Amino acid sequence: MNIILAVLIGVPLVYVVMSQTIIGTSMDFLFKTDVTTPAPKTTTQKAAESAAALKRAQDAKAEADQLQNQKDKAVAQRDANDTQLKAEETALKSAQDDLSKAKAKGGDTTAEEGKLNTQQQAYDKAKSSYDASNTEVTKANEKLEATPFKREEKINAYYKELIKANEAKGTELSQKKASTPEEQKIIDQQKSANGLYGELLKAKQAVETCQVTTTPCASIEDKKAAQIAAENKLREQISLLTYAEQTINKGMTFPVSEIFRPTGQAAKKLSLLDVTNKIANWMITLVTSLAVTALIIGGFIMIISGGDESRLEEGKTIFTYSLIGLAVTLMAYGIIATIRSLFI
Repeated sequence: MNIILAVLIGVPLVYVVMSQTIIGTSMDFLFKTDVTTPAPKTTTQKAAESAAALKRAQDAKAEADQLQNQKDKAVAQRDANDTQLKAEETALKSAQDDLSKAKAKGGDTTAEEGKLNTQQQAYDKAKSSYDASNTEVTKANEKLEATPFKREEKINAYYKELIKANEAKGTELSQKKASTPEEQKIIDQQKSANGLYGELLKAKQAVETCQVTTTPCASIEDKKAAQIAAENKLREQISLLTYAEQTINKGMTFPVSEIFRPTGQAAKKLSLLDVTNKIANWMITLVTSLAVTALIIGGFIMIISGGDESRLEEGKTIFTYSLIGLAVTLMAYGIIATIRSLFI
């Protein structure tokens, strides 16, 4: 009996906790990454960090310039070899034509054959030189692309495209029209989430740019903390959006994944909150079914007790505890529904 009571009363309470918190947005706060505030740095430390970062940036730029110069020379040599190769190819074709004409006349072709053989060797040598210079260009380019300076360029180009797509998504949401107040709530939540996603992209760009050490970066710890804060804000906003969507399951639907990604990219997998909500809903359904079943069993025991006081008391106990469990379950669900309607 104690087990039945624990299940009927305990599980609804678990549902309240898992479904979403009463004072905030969701249980996601349990999974936020702790951000330890770094100790304030002295003016001397900050100046030393800035000087070191500037030196790294200058060294990286000098390295990139040197490798770029090597690549330019390799490209120039390859182009010269390519020109020579084309000239040898033309001469080889001419020698082949001369041999064909000599054979057609039926005369001695020794001279033409010798010329063709000499030209073939010249062509093969030019082809070998071109292939070697092309390999040098490839190697020089790989070295250049591996430098911090070039990596920073790639990072900025990558995030530029993501931010551009994020801004396009914001424009799309601004133009979206709602036919009901509920739909407008979702659109507003989407706009907010999309804006926070844009902030997160910029924070991540700052961290990754700082990590390649080509741009003076006084404190990467501060940038990492800003990124974590942006991630937490976005997570909370996505939770709010999820709940807003759940309040209107009919008509217009806006998947949460549409906000997490720029238009045209693949949707992301379910979040932790989505999973816990599914589990919580499954639990509430199970407990409600158990409570109703227990009510029926308790009533049946009382009916067939036949005046047996112990059996009658057992039936009453089961019936009472089942009724309490069902009431708590419904109350838990009602509290959550009320919070959603008031704050989302």
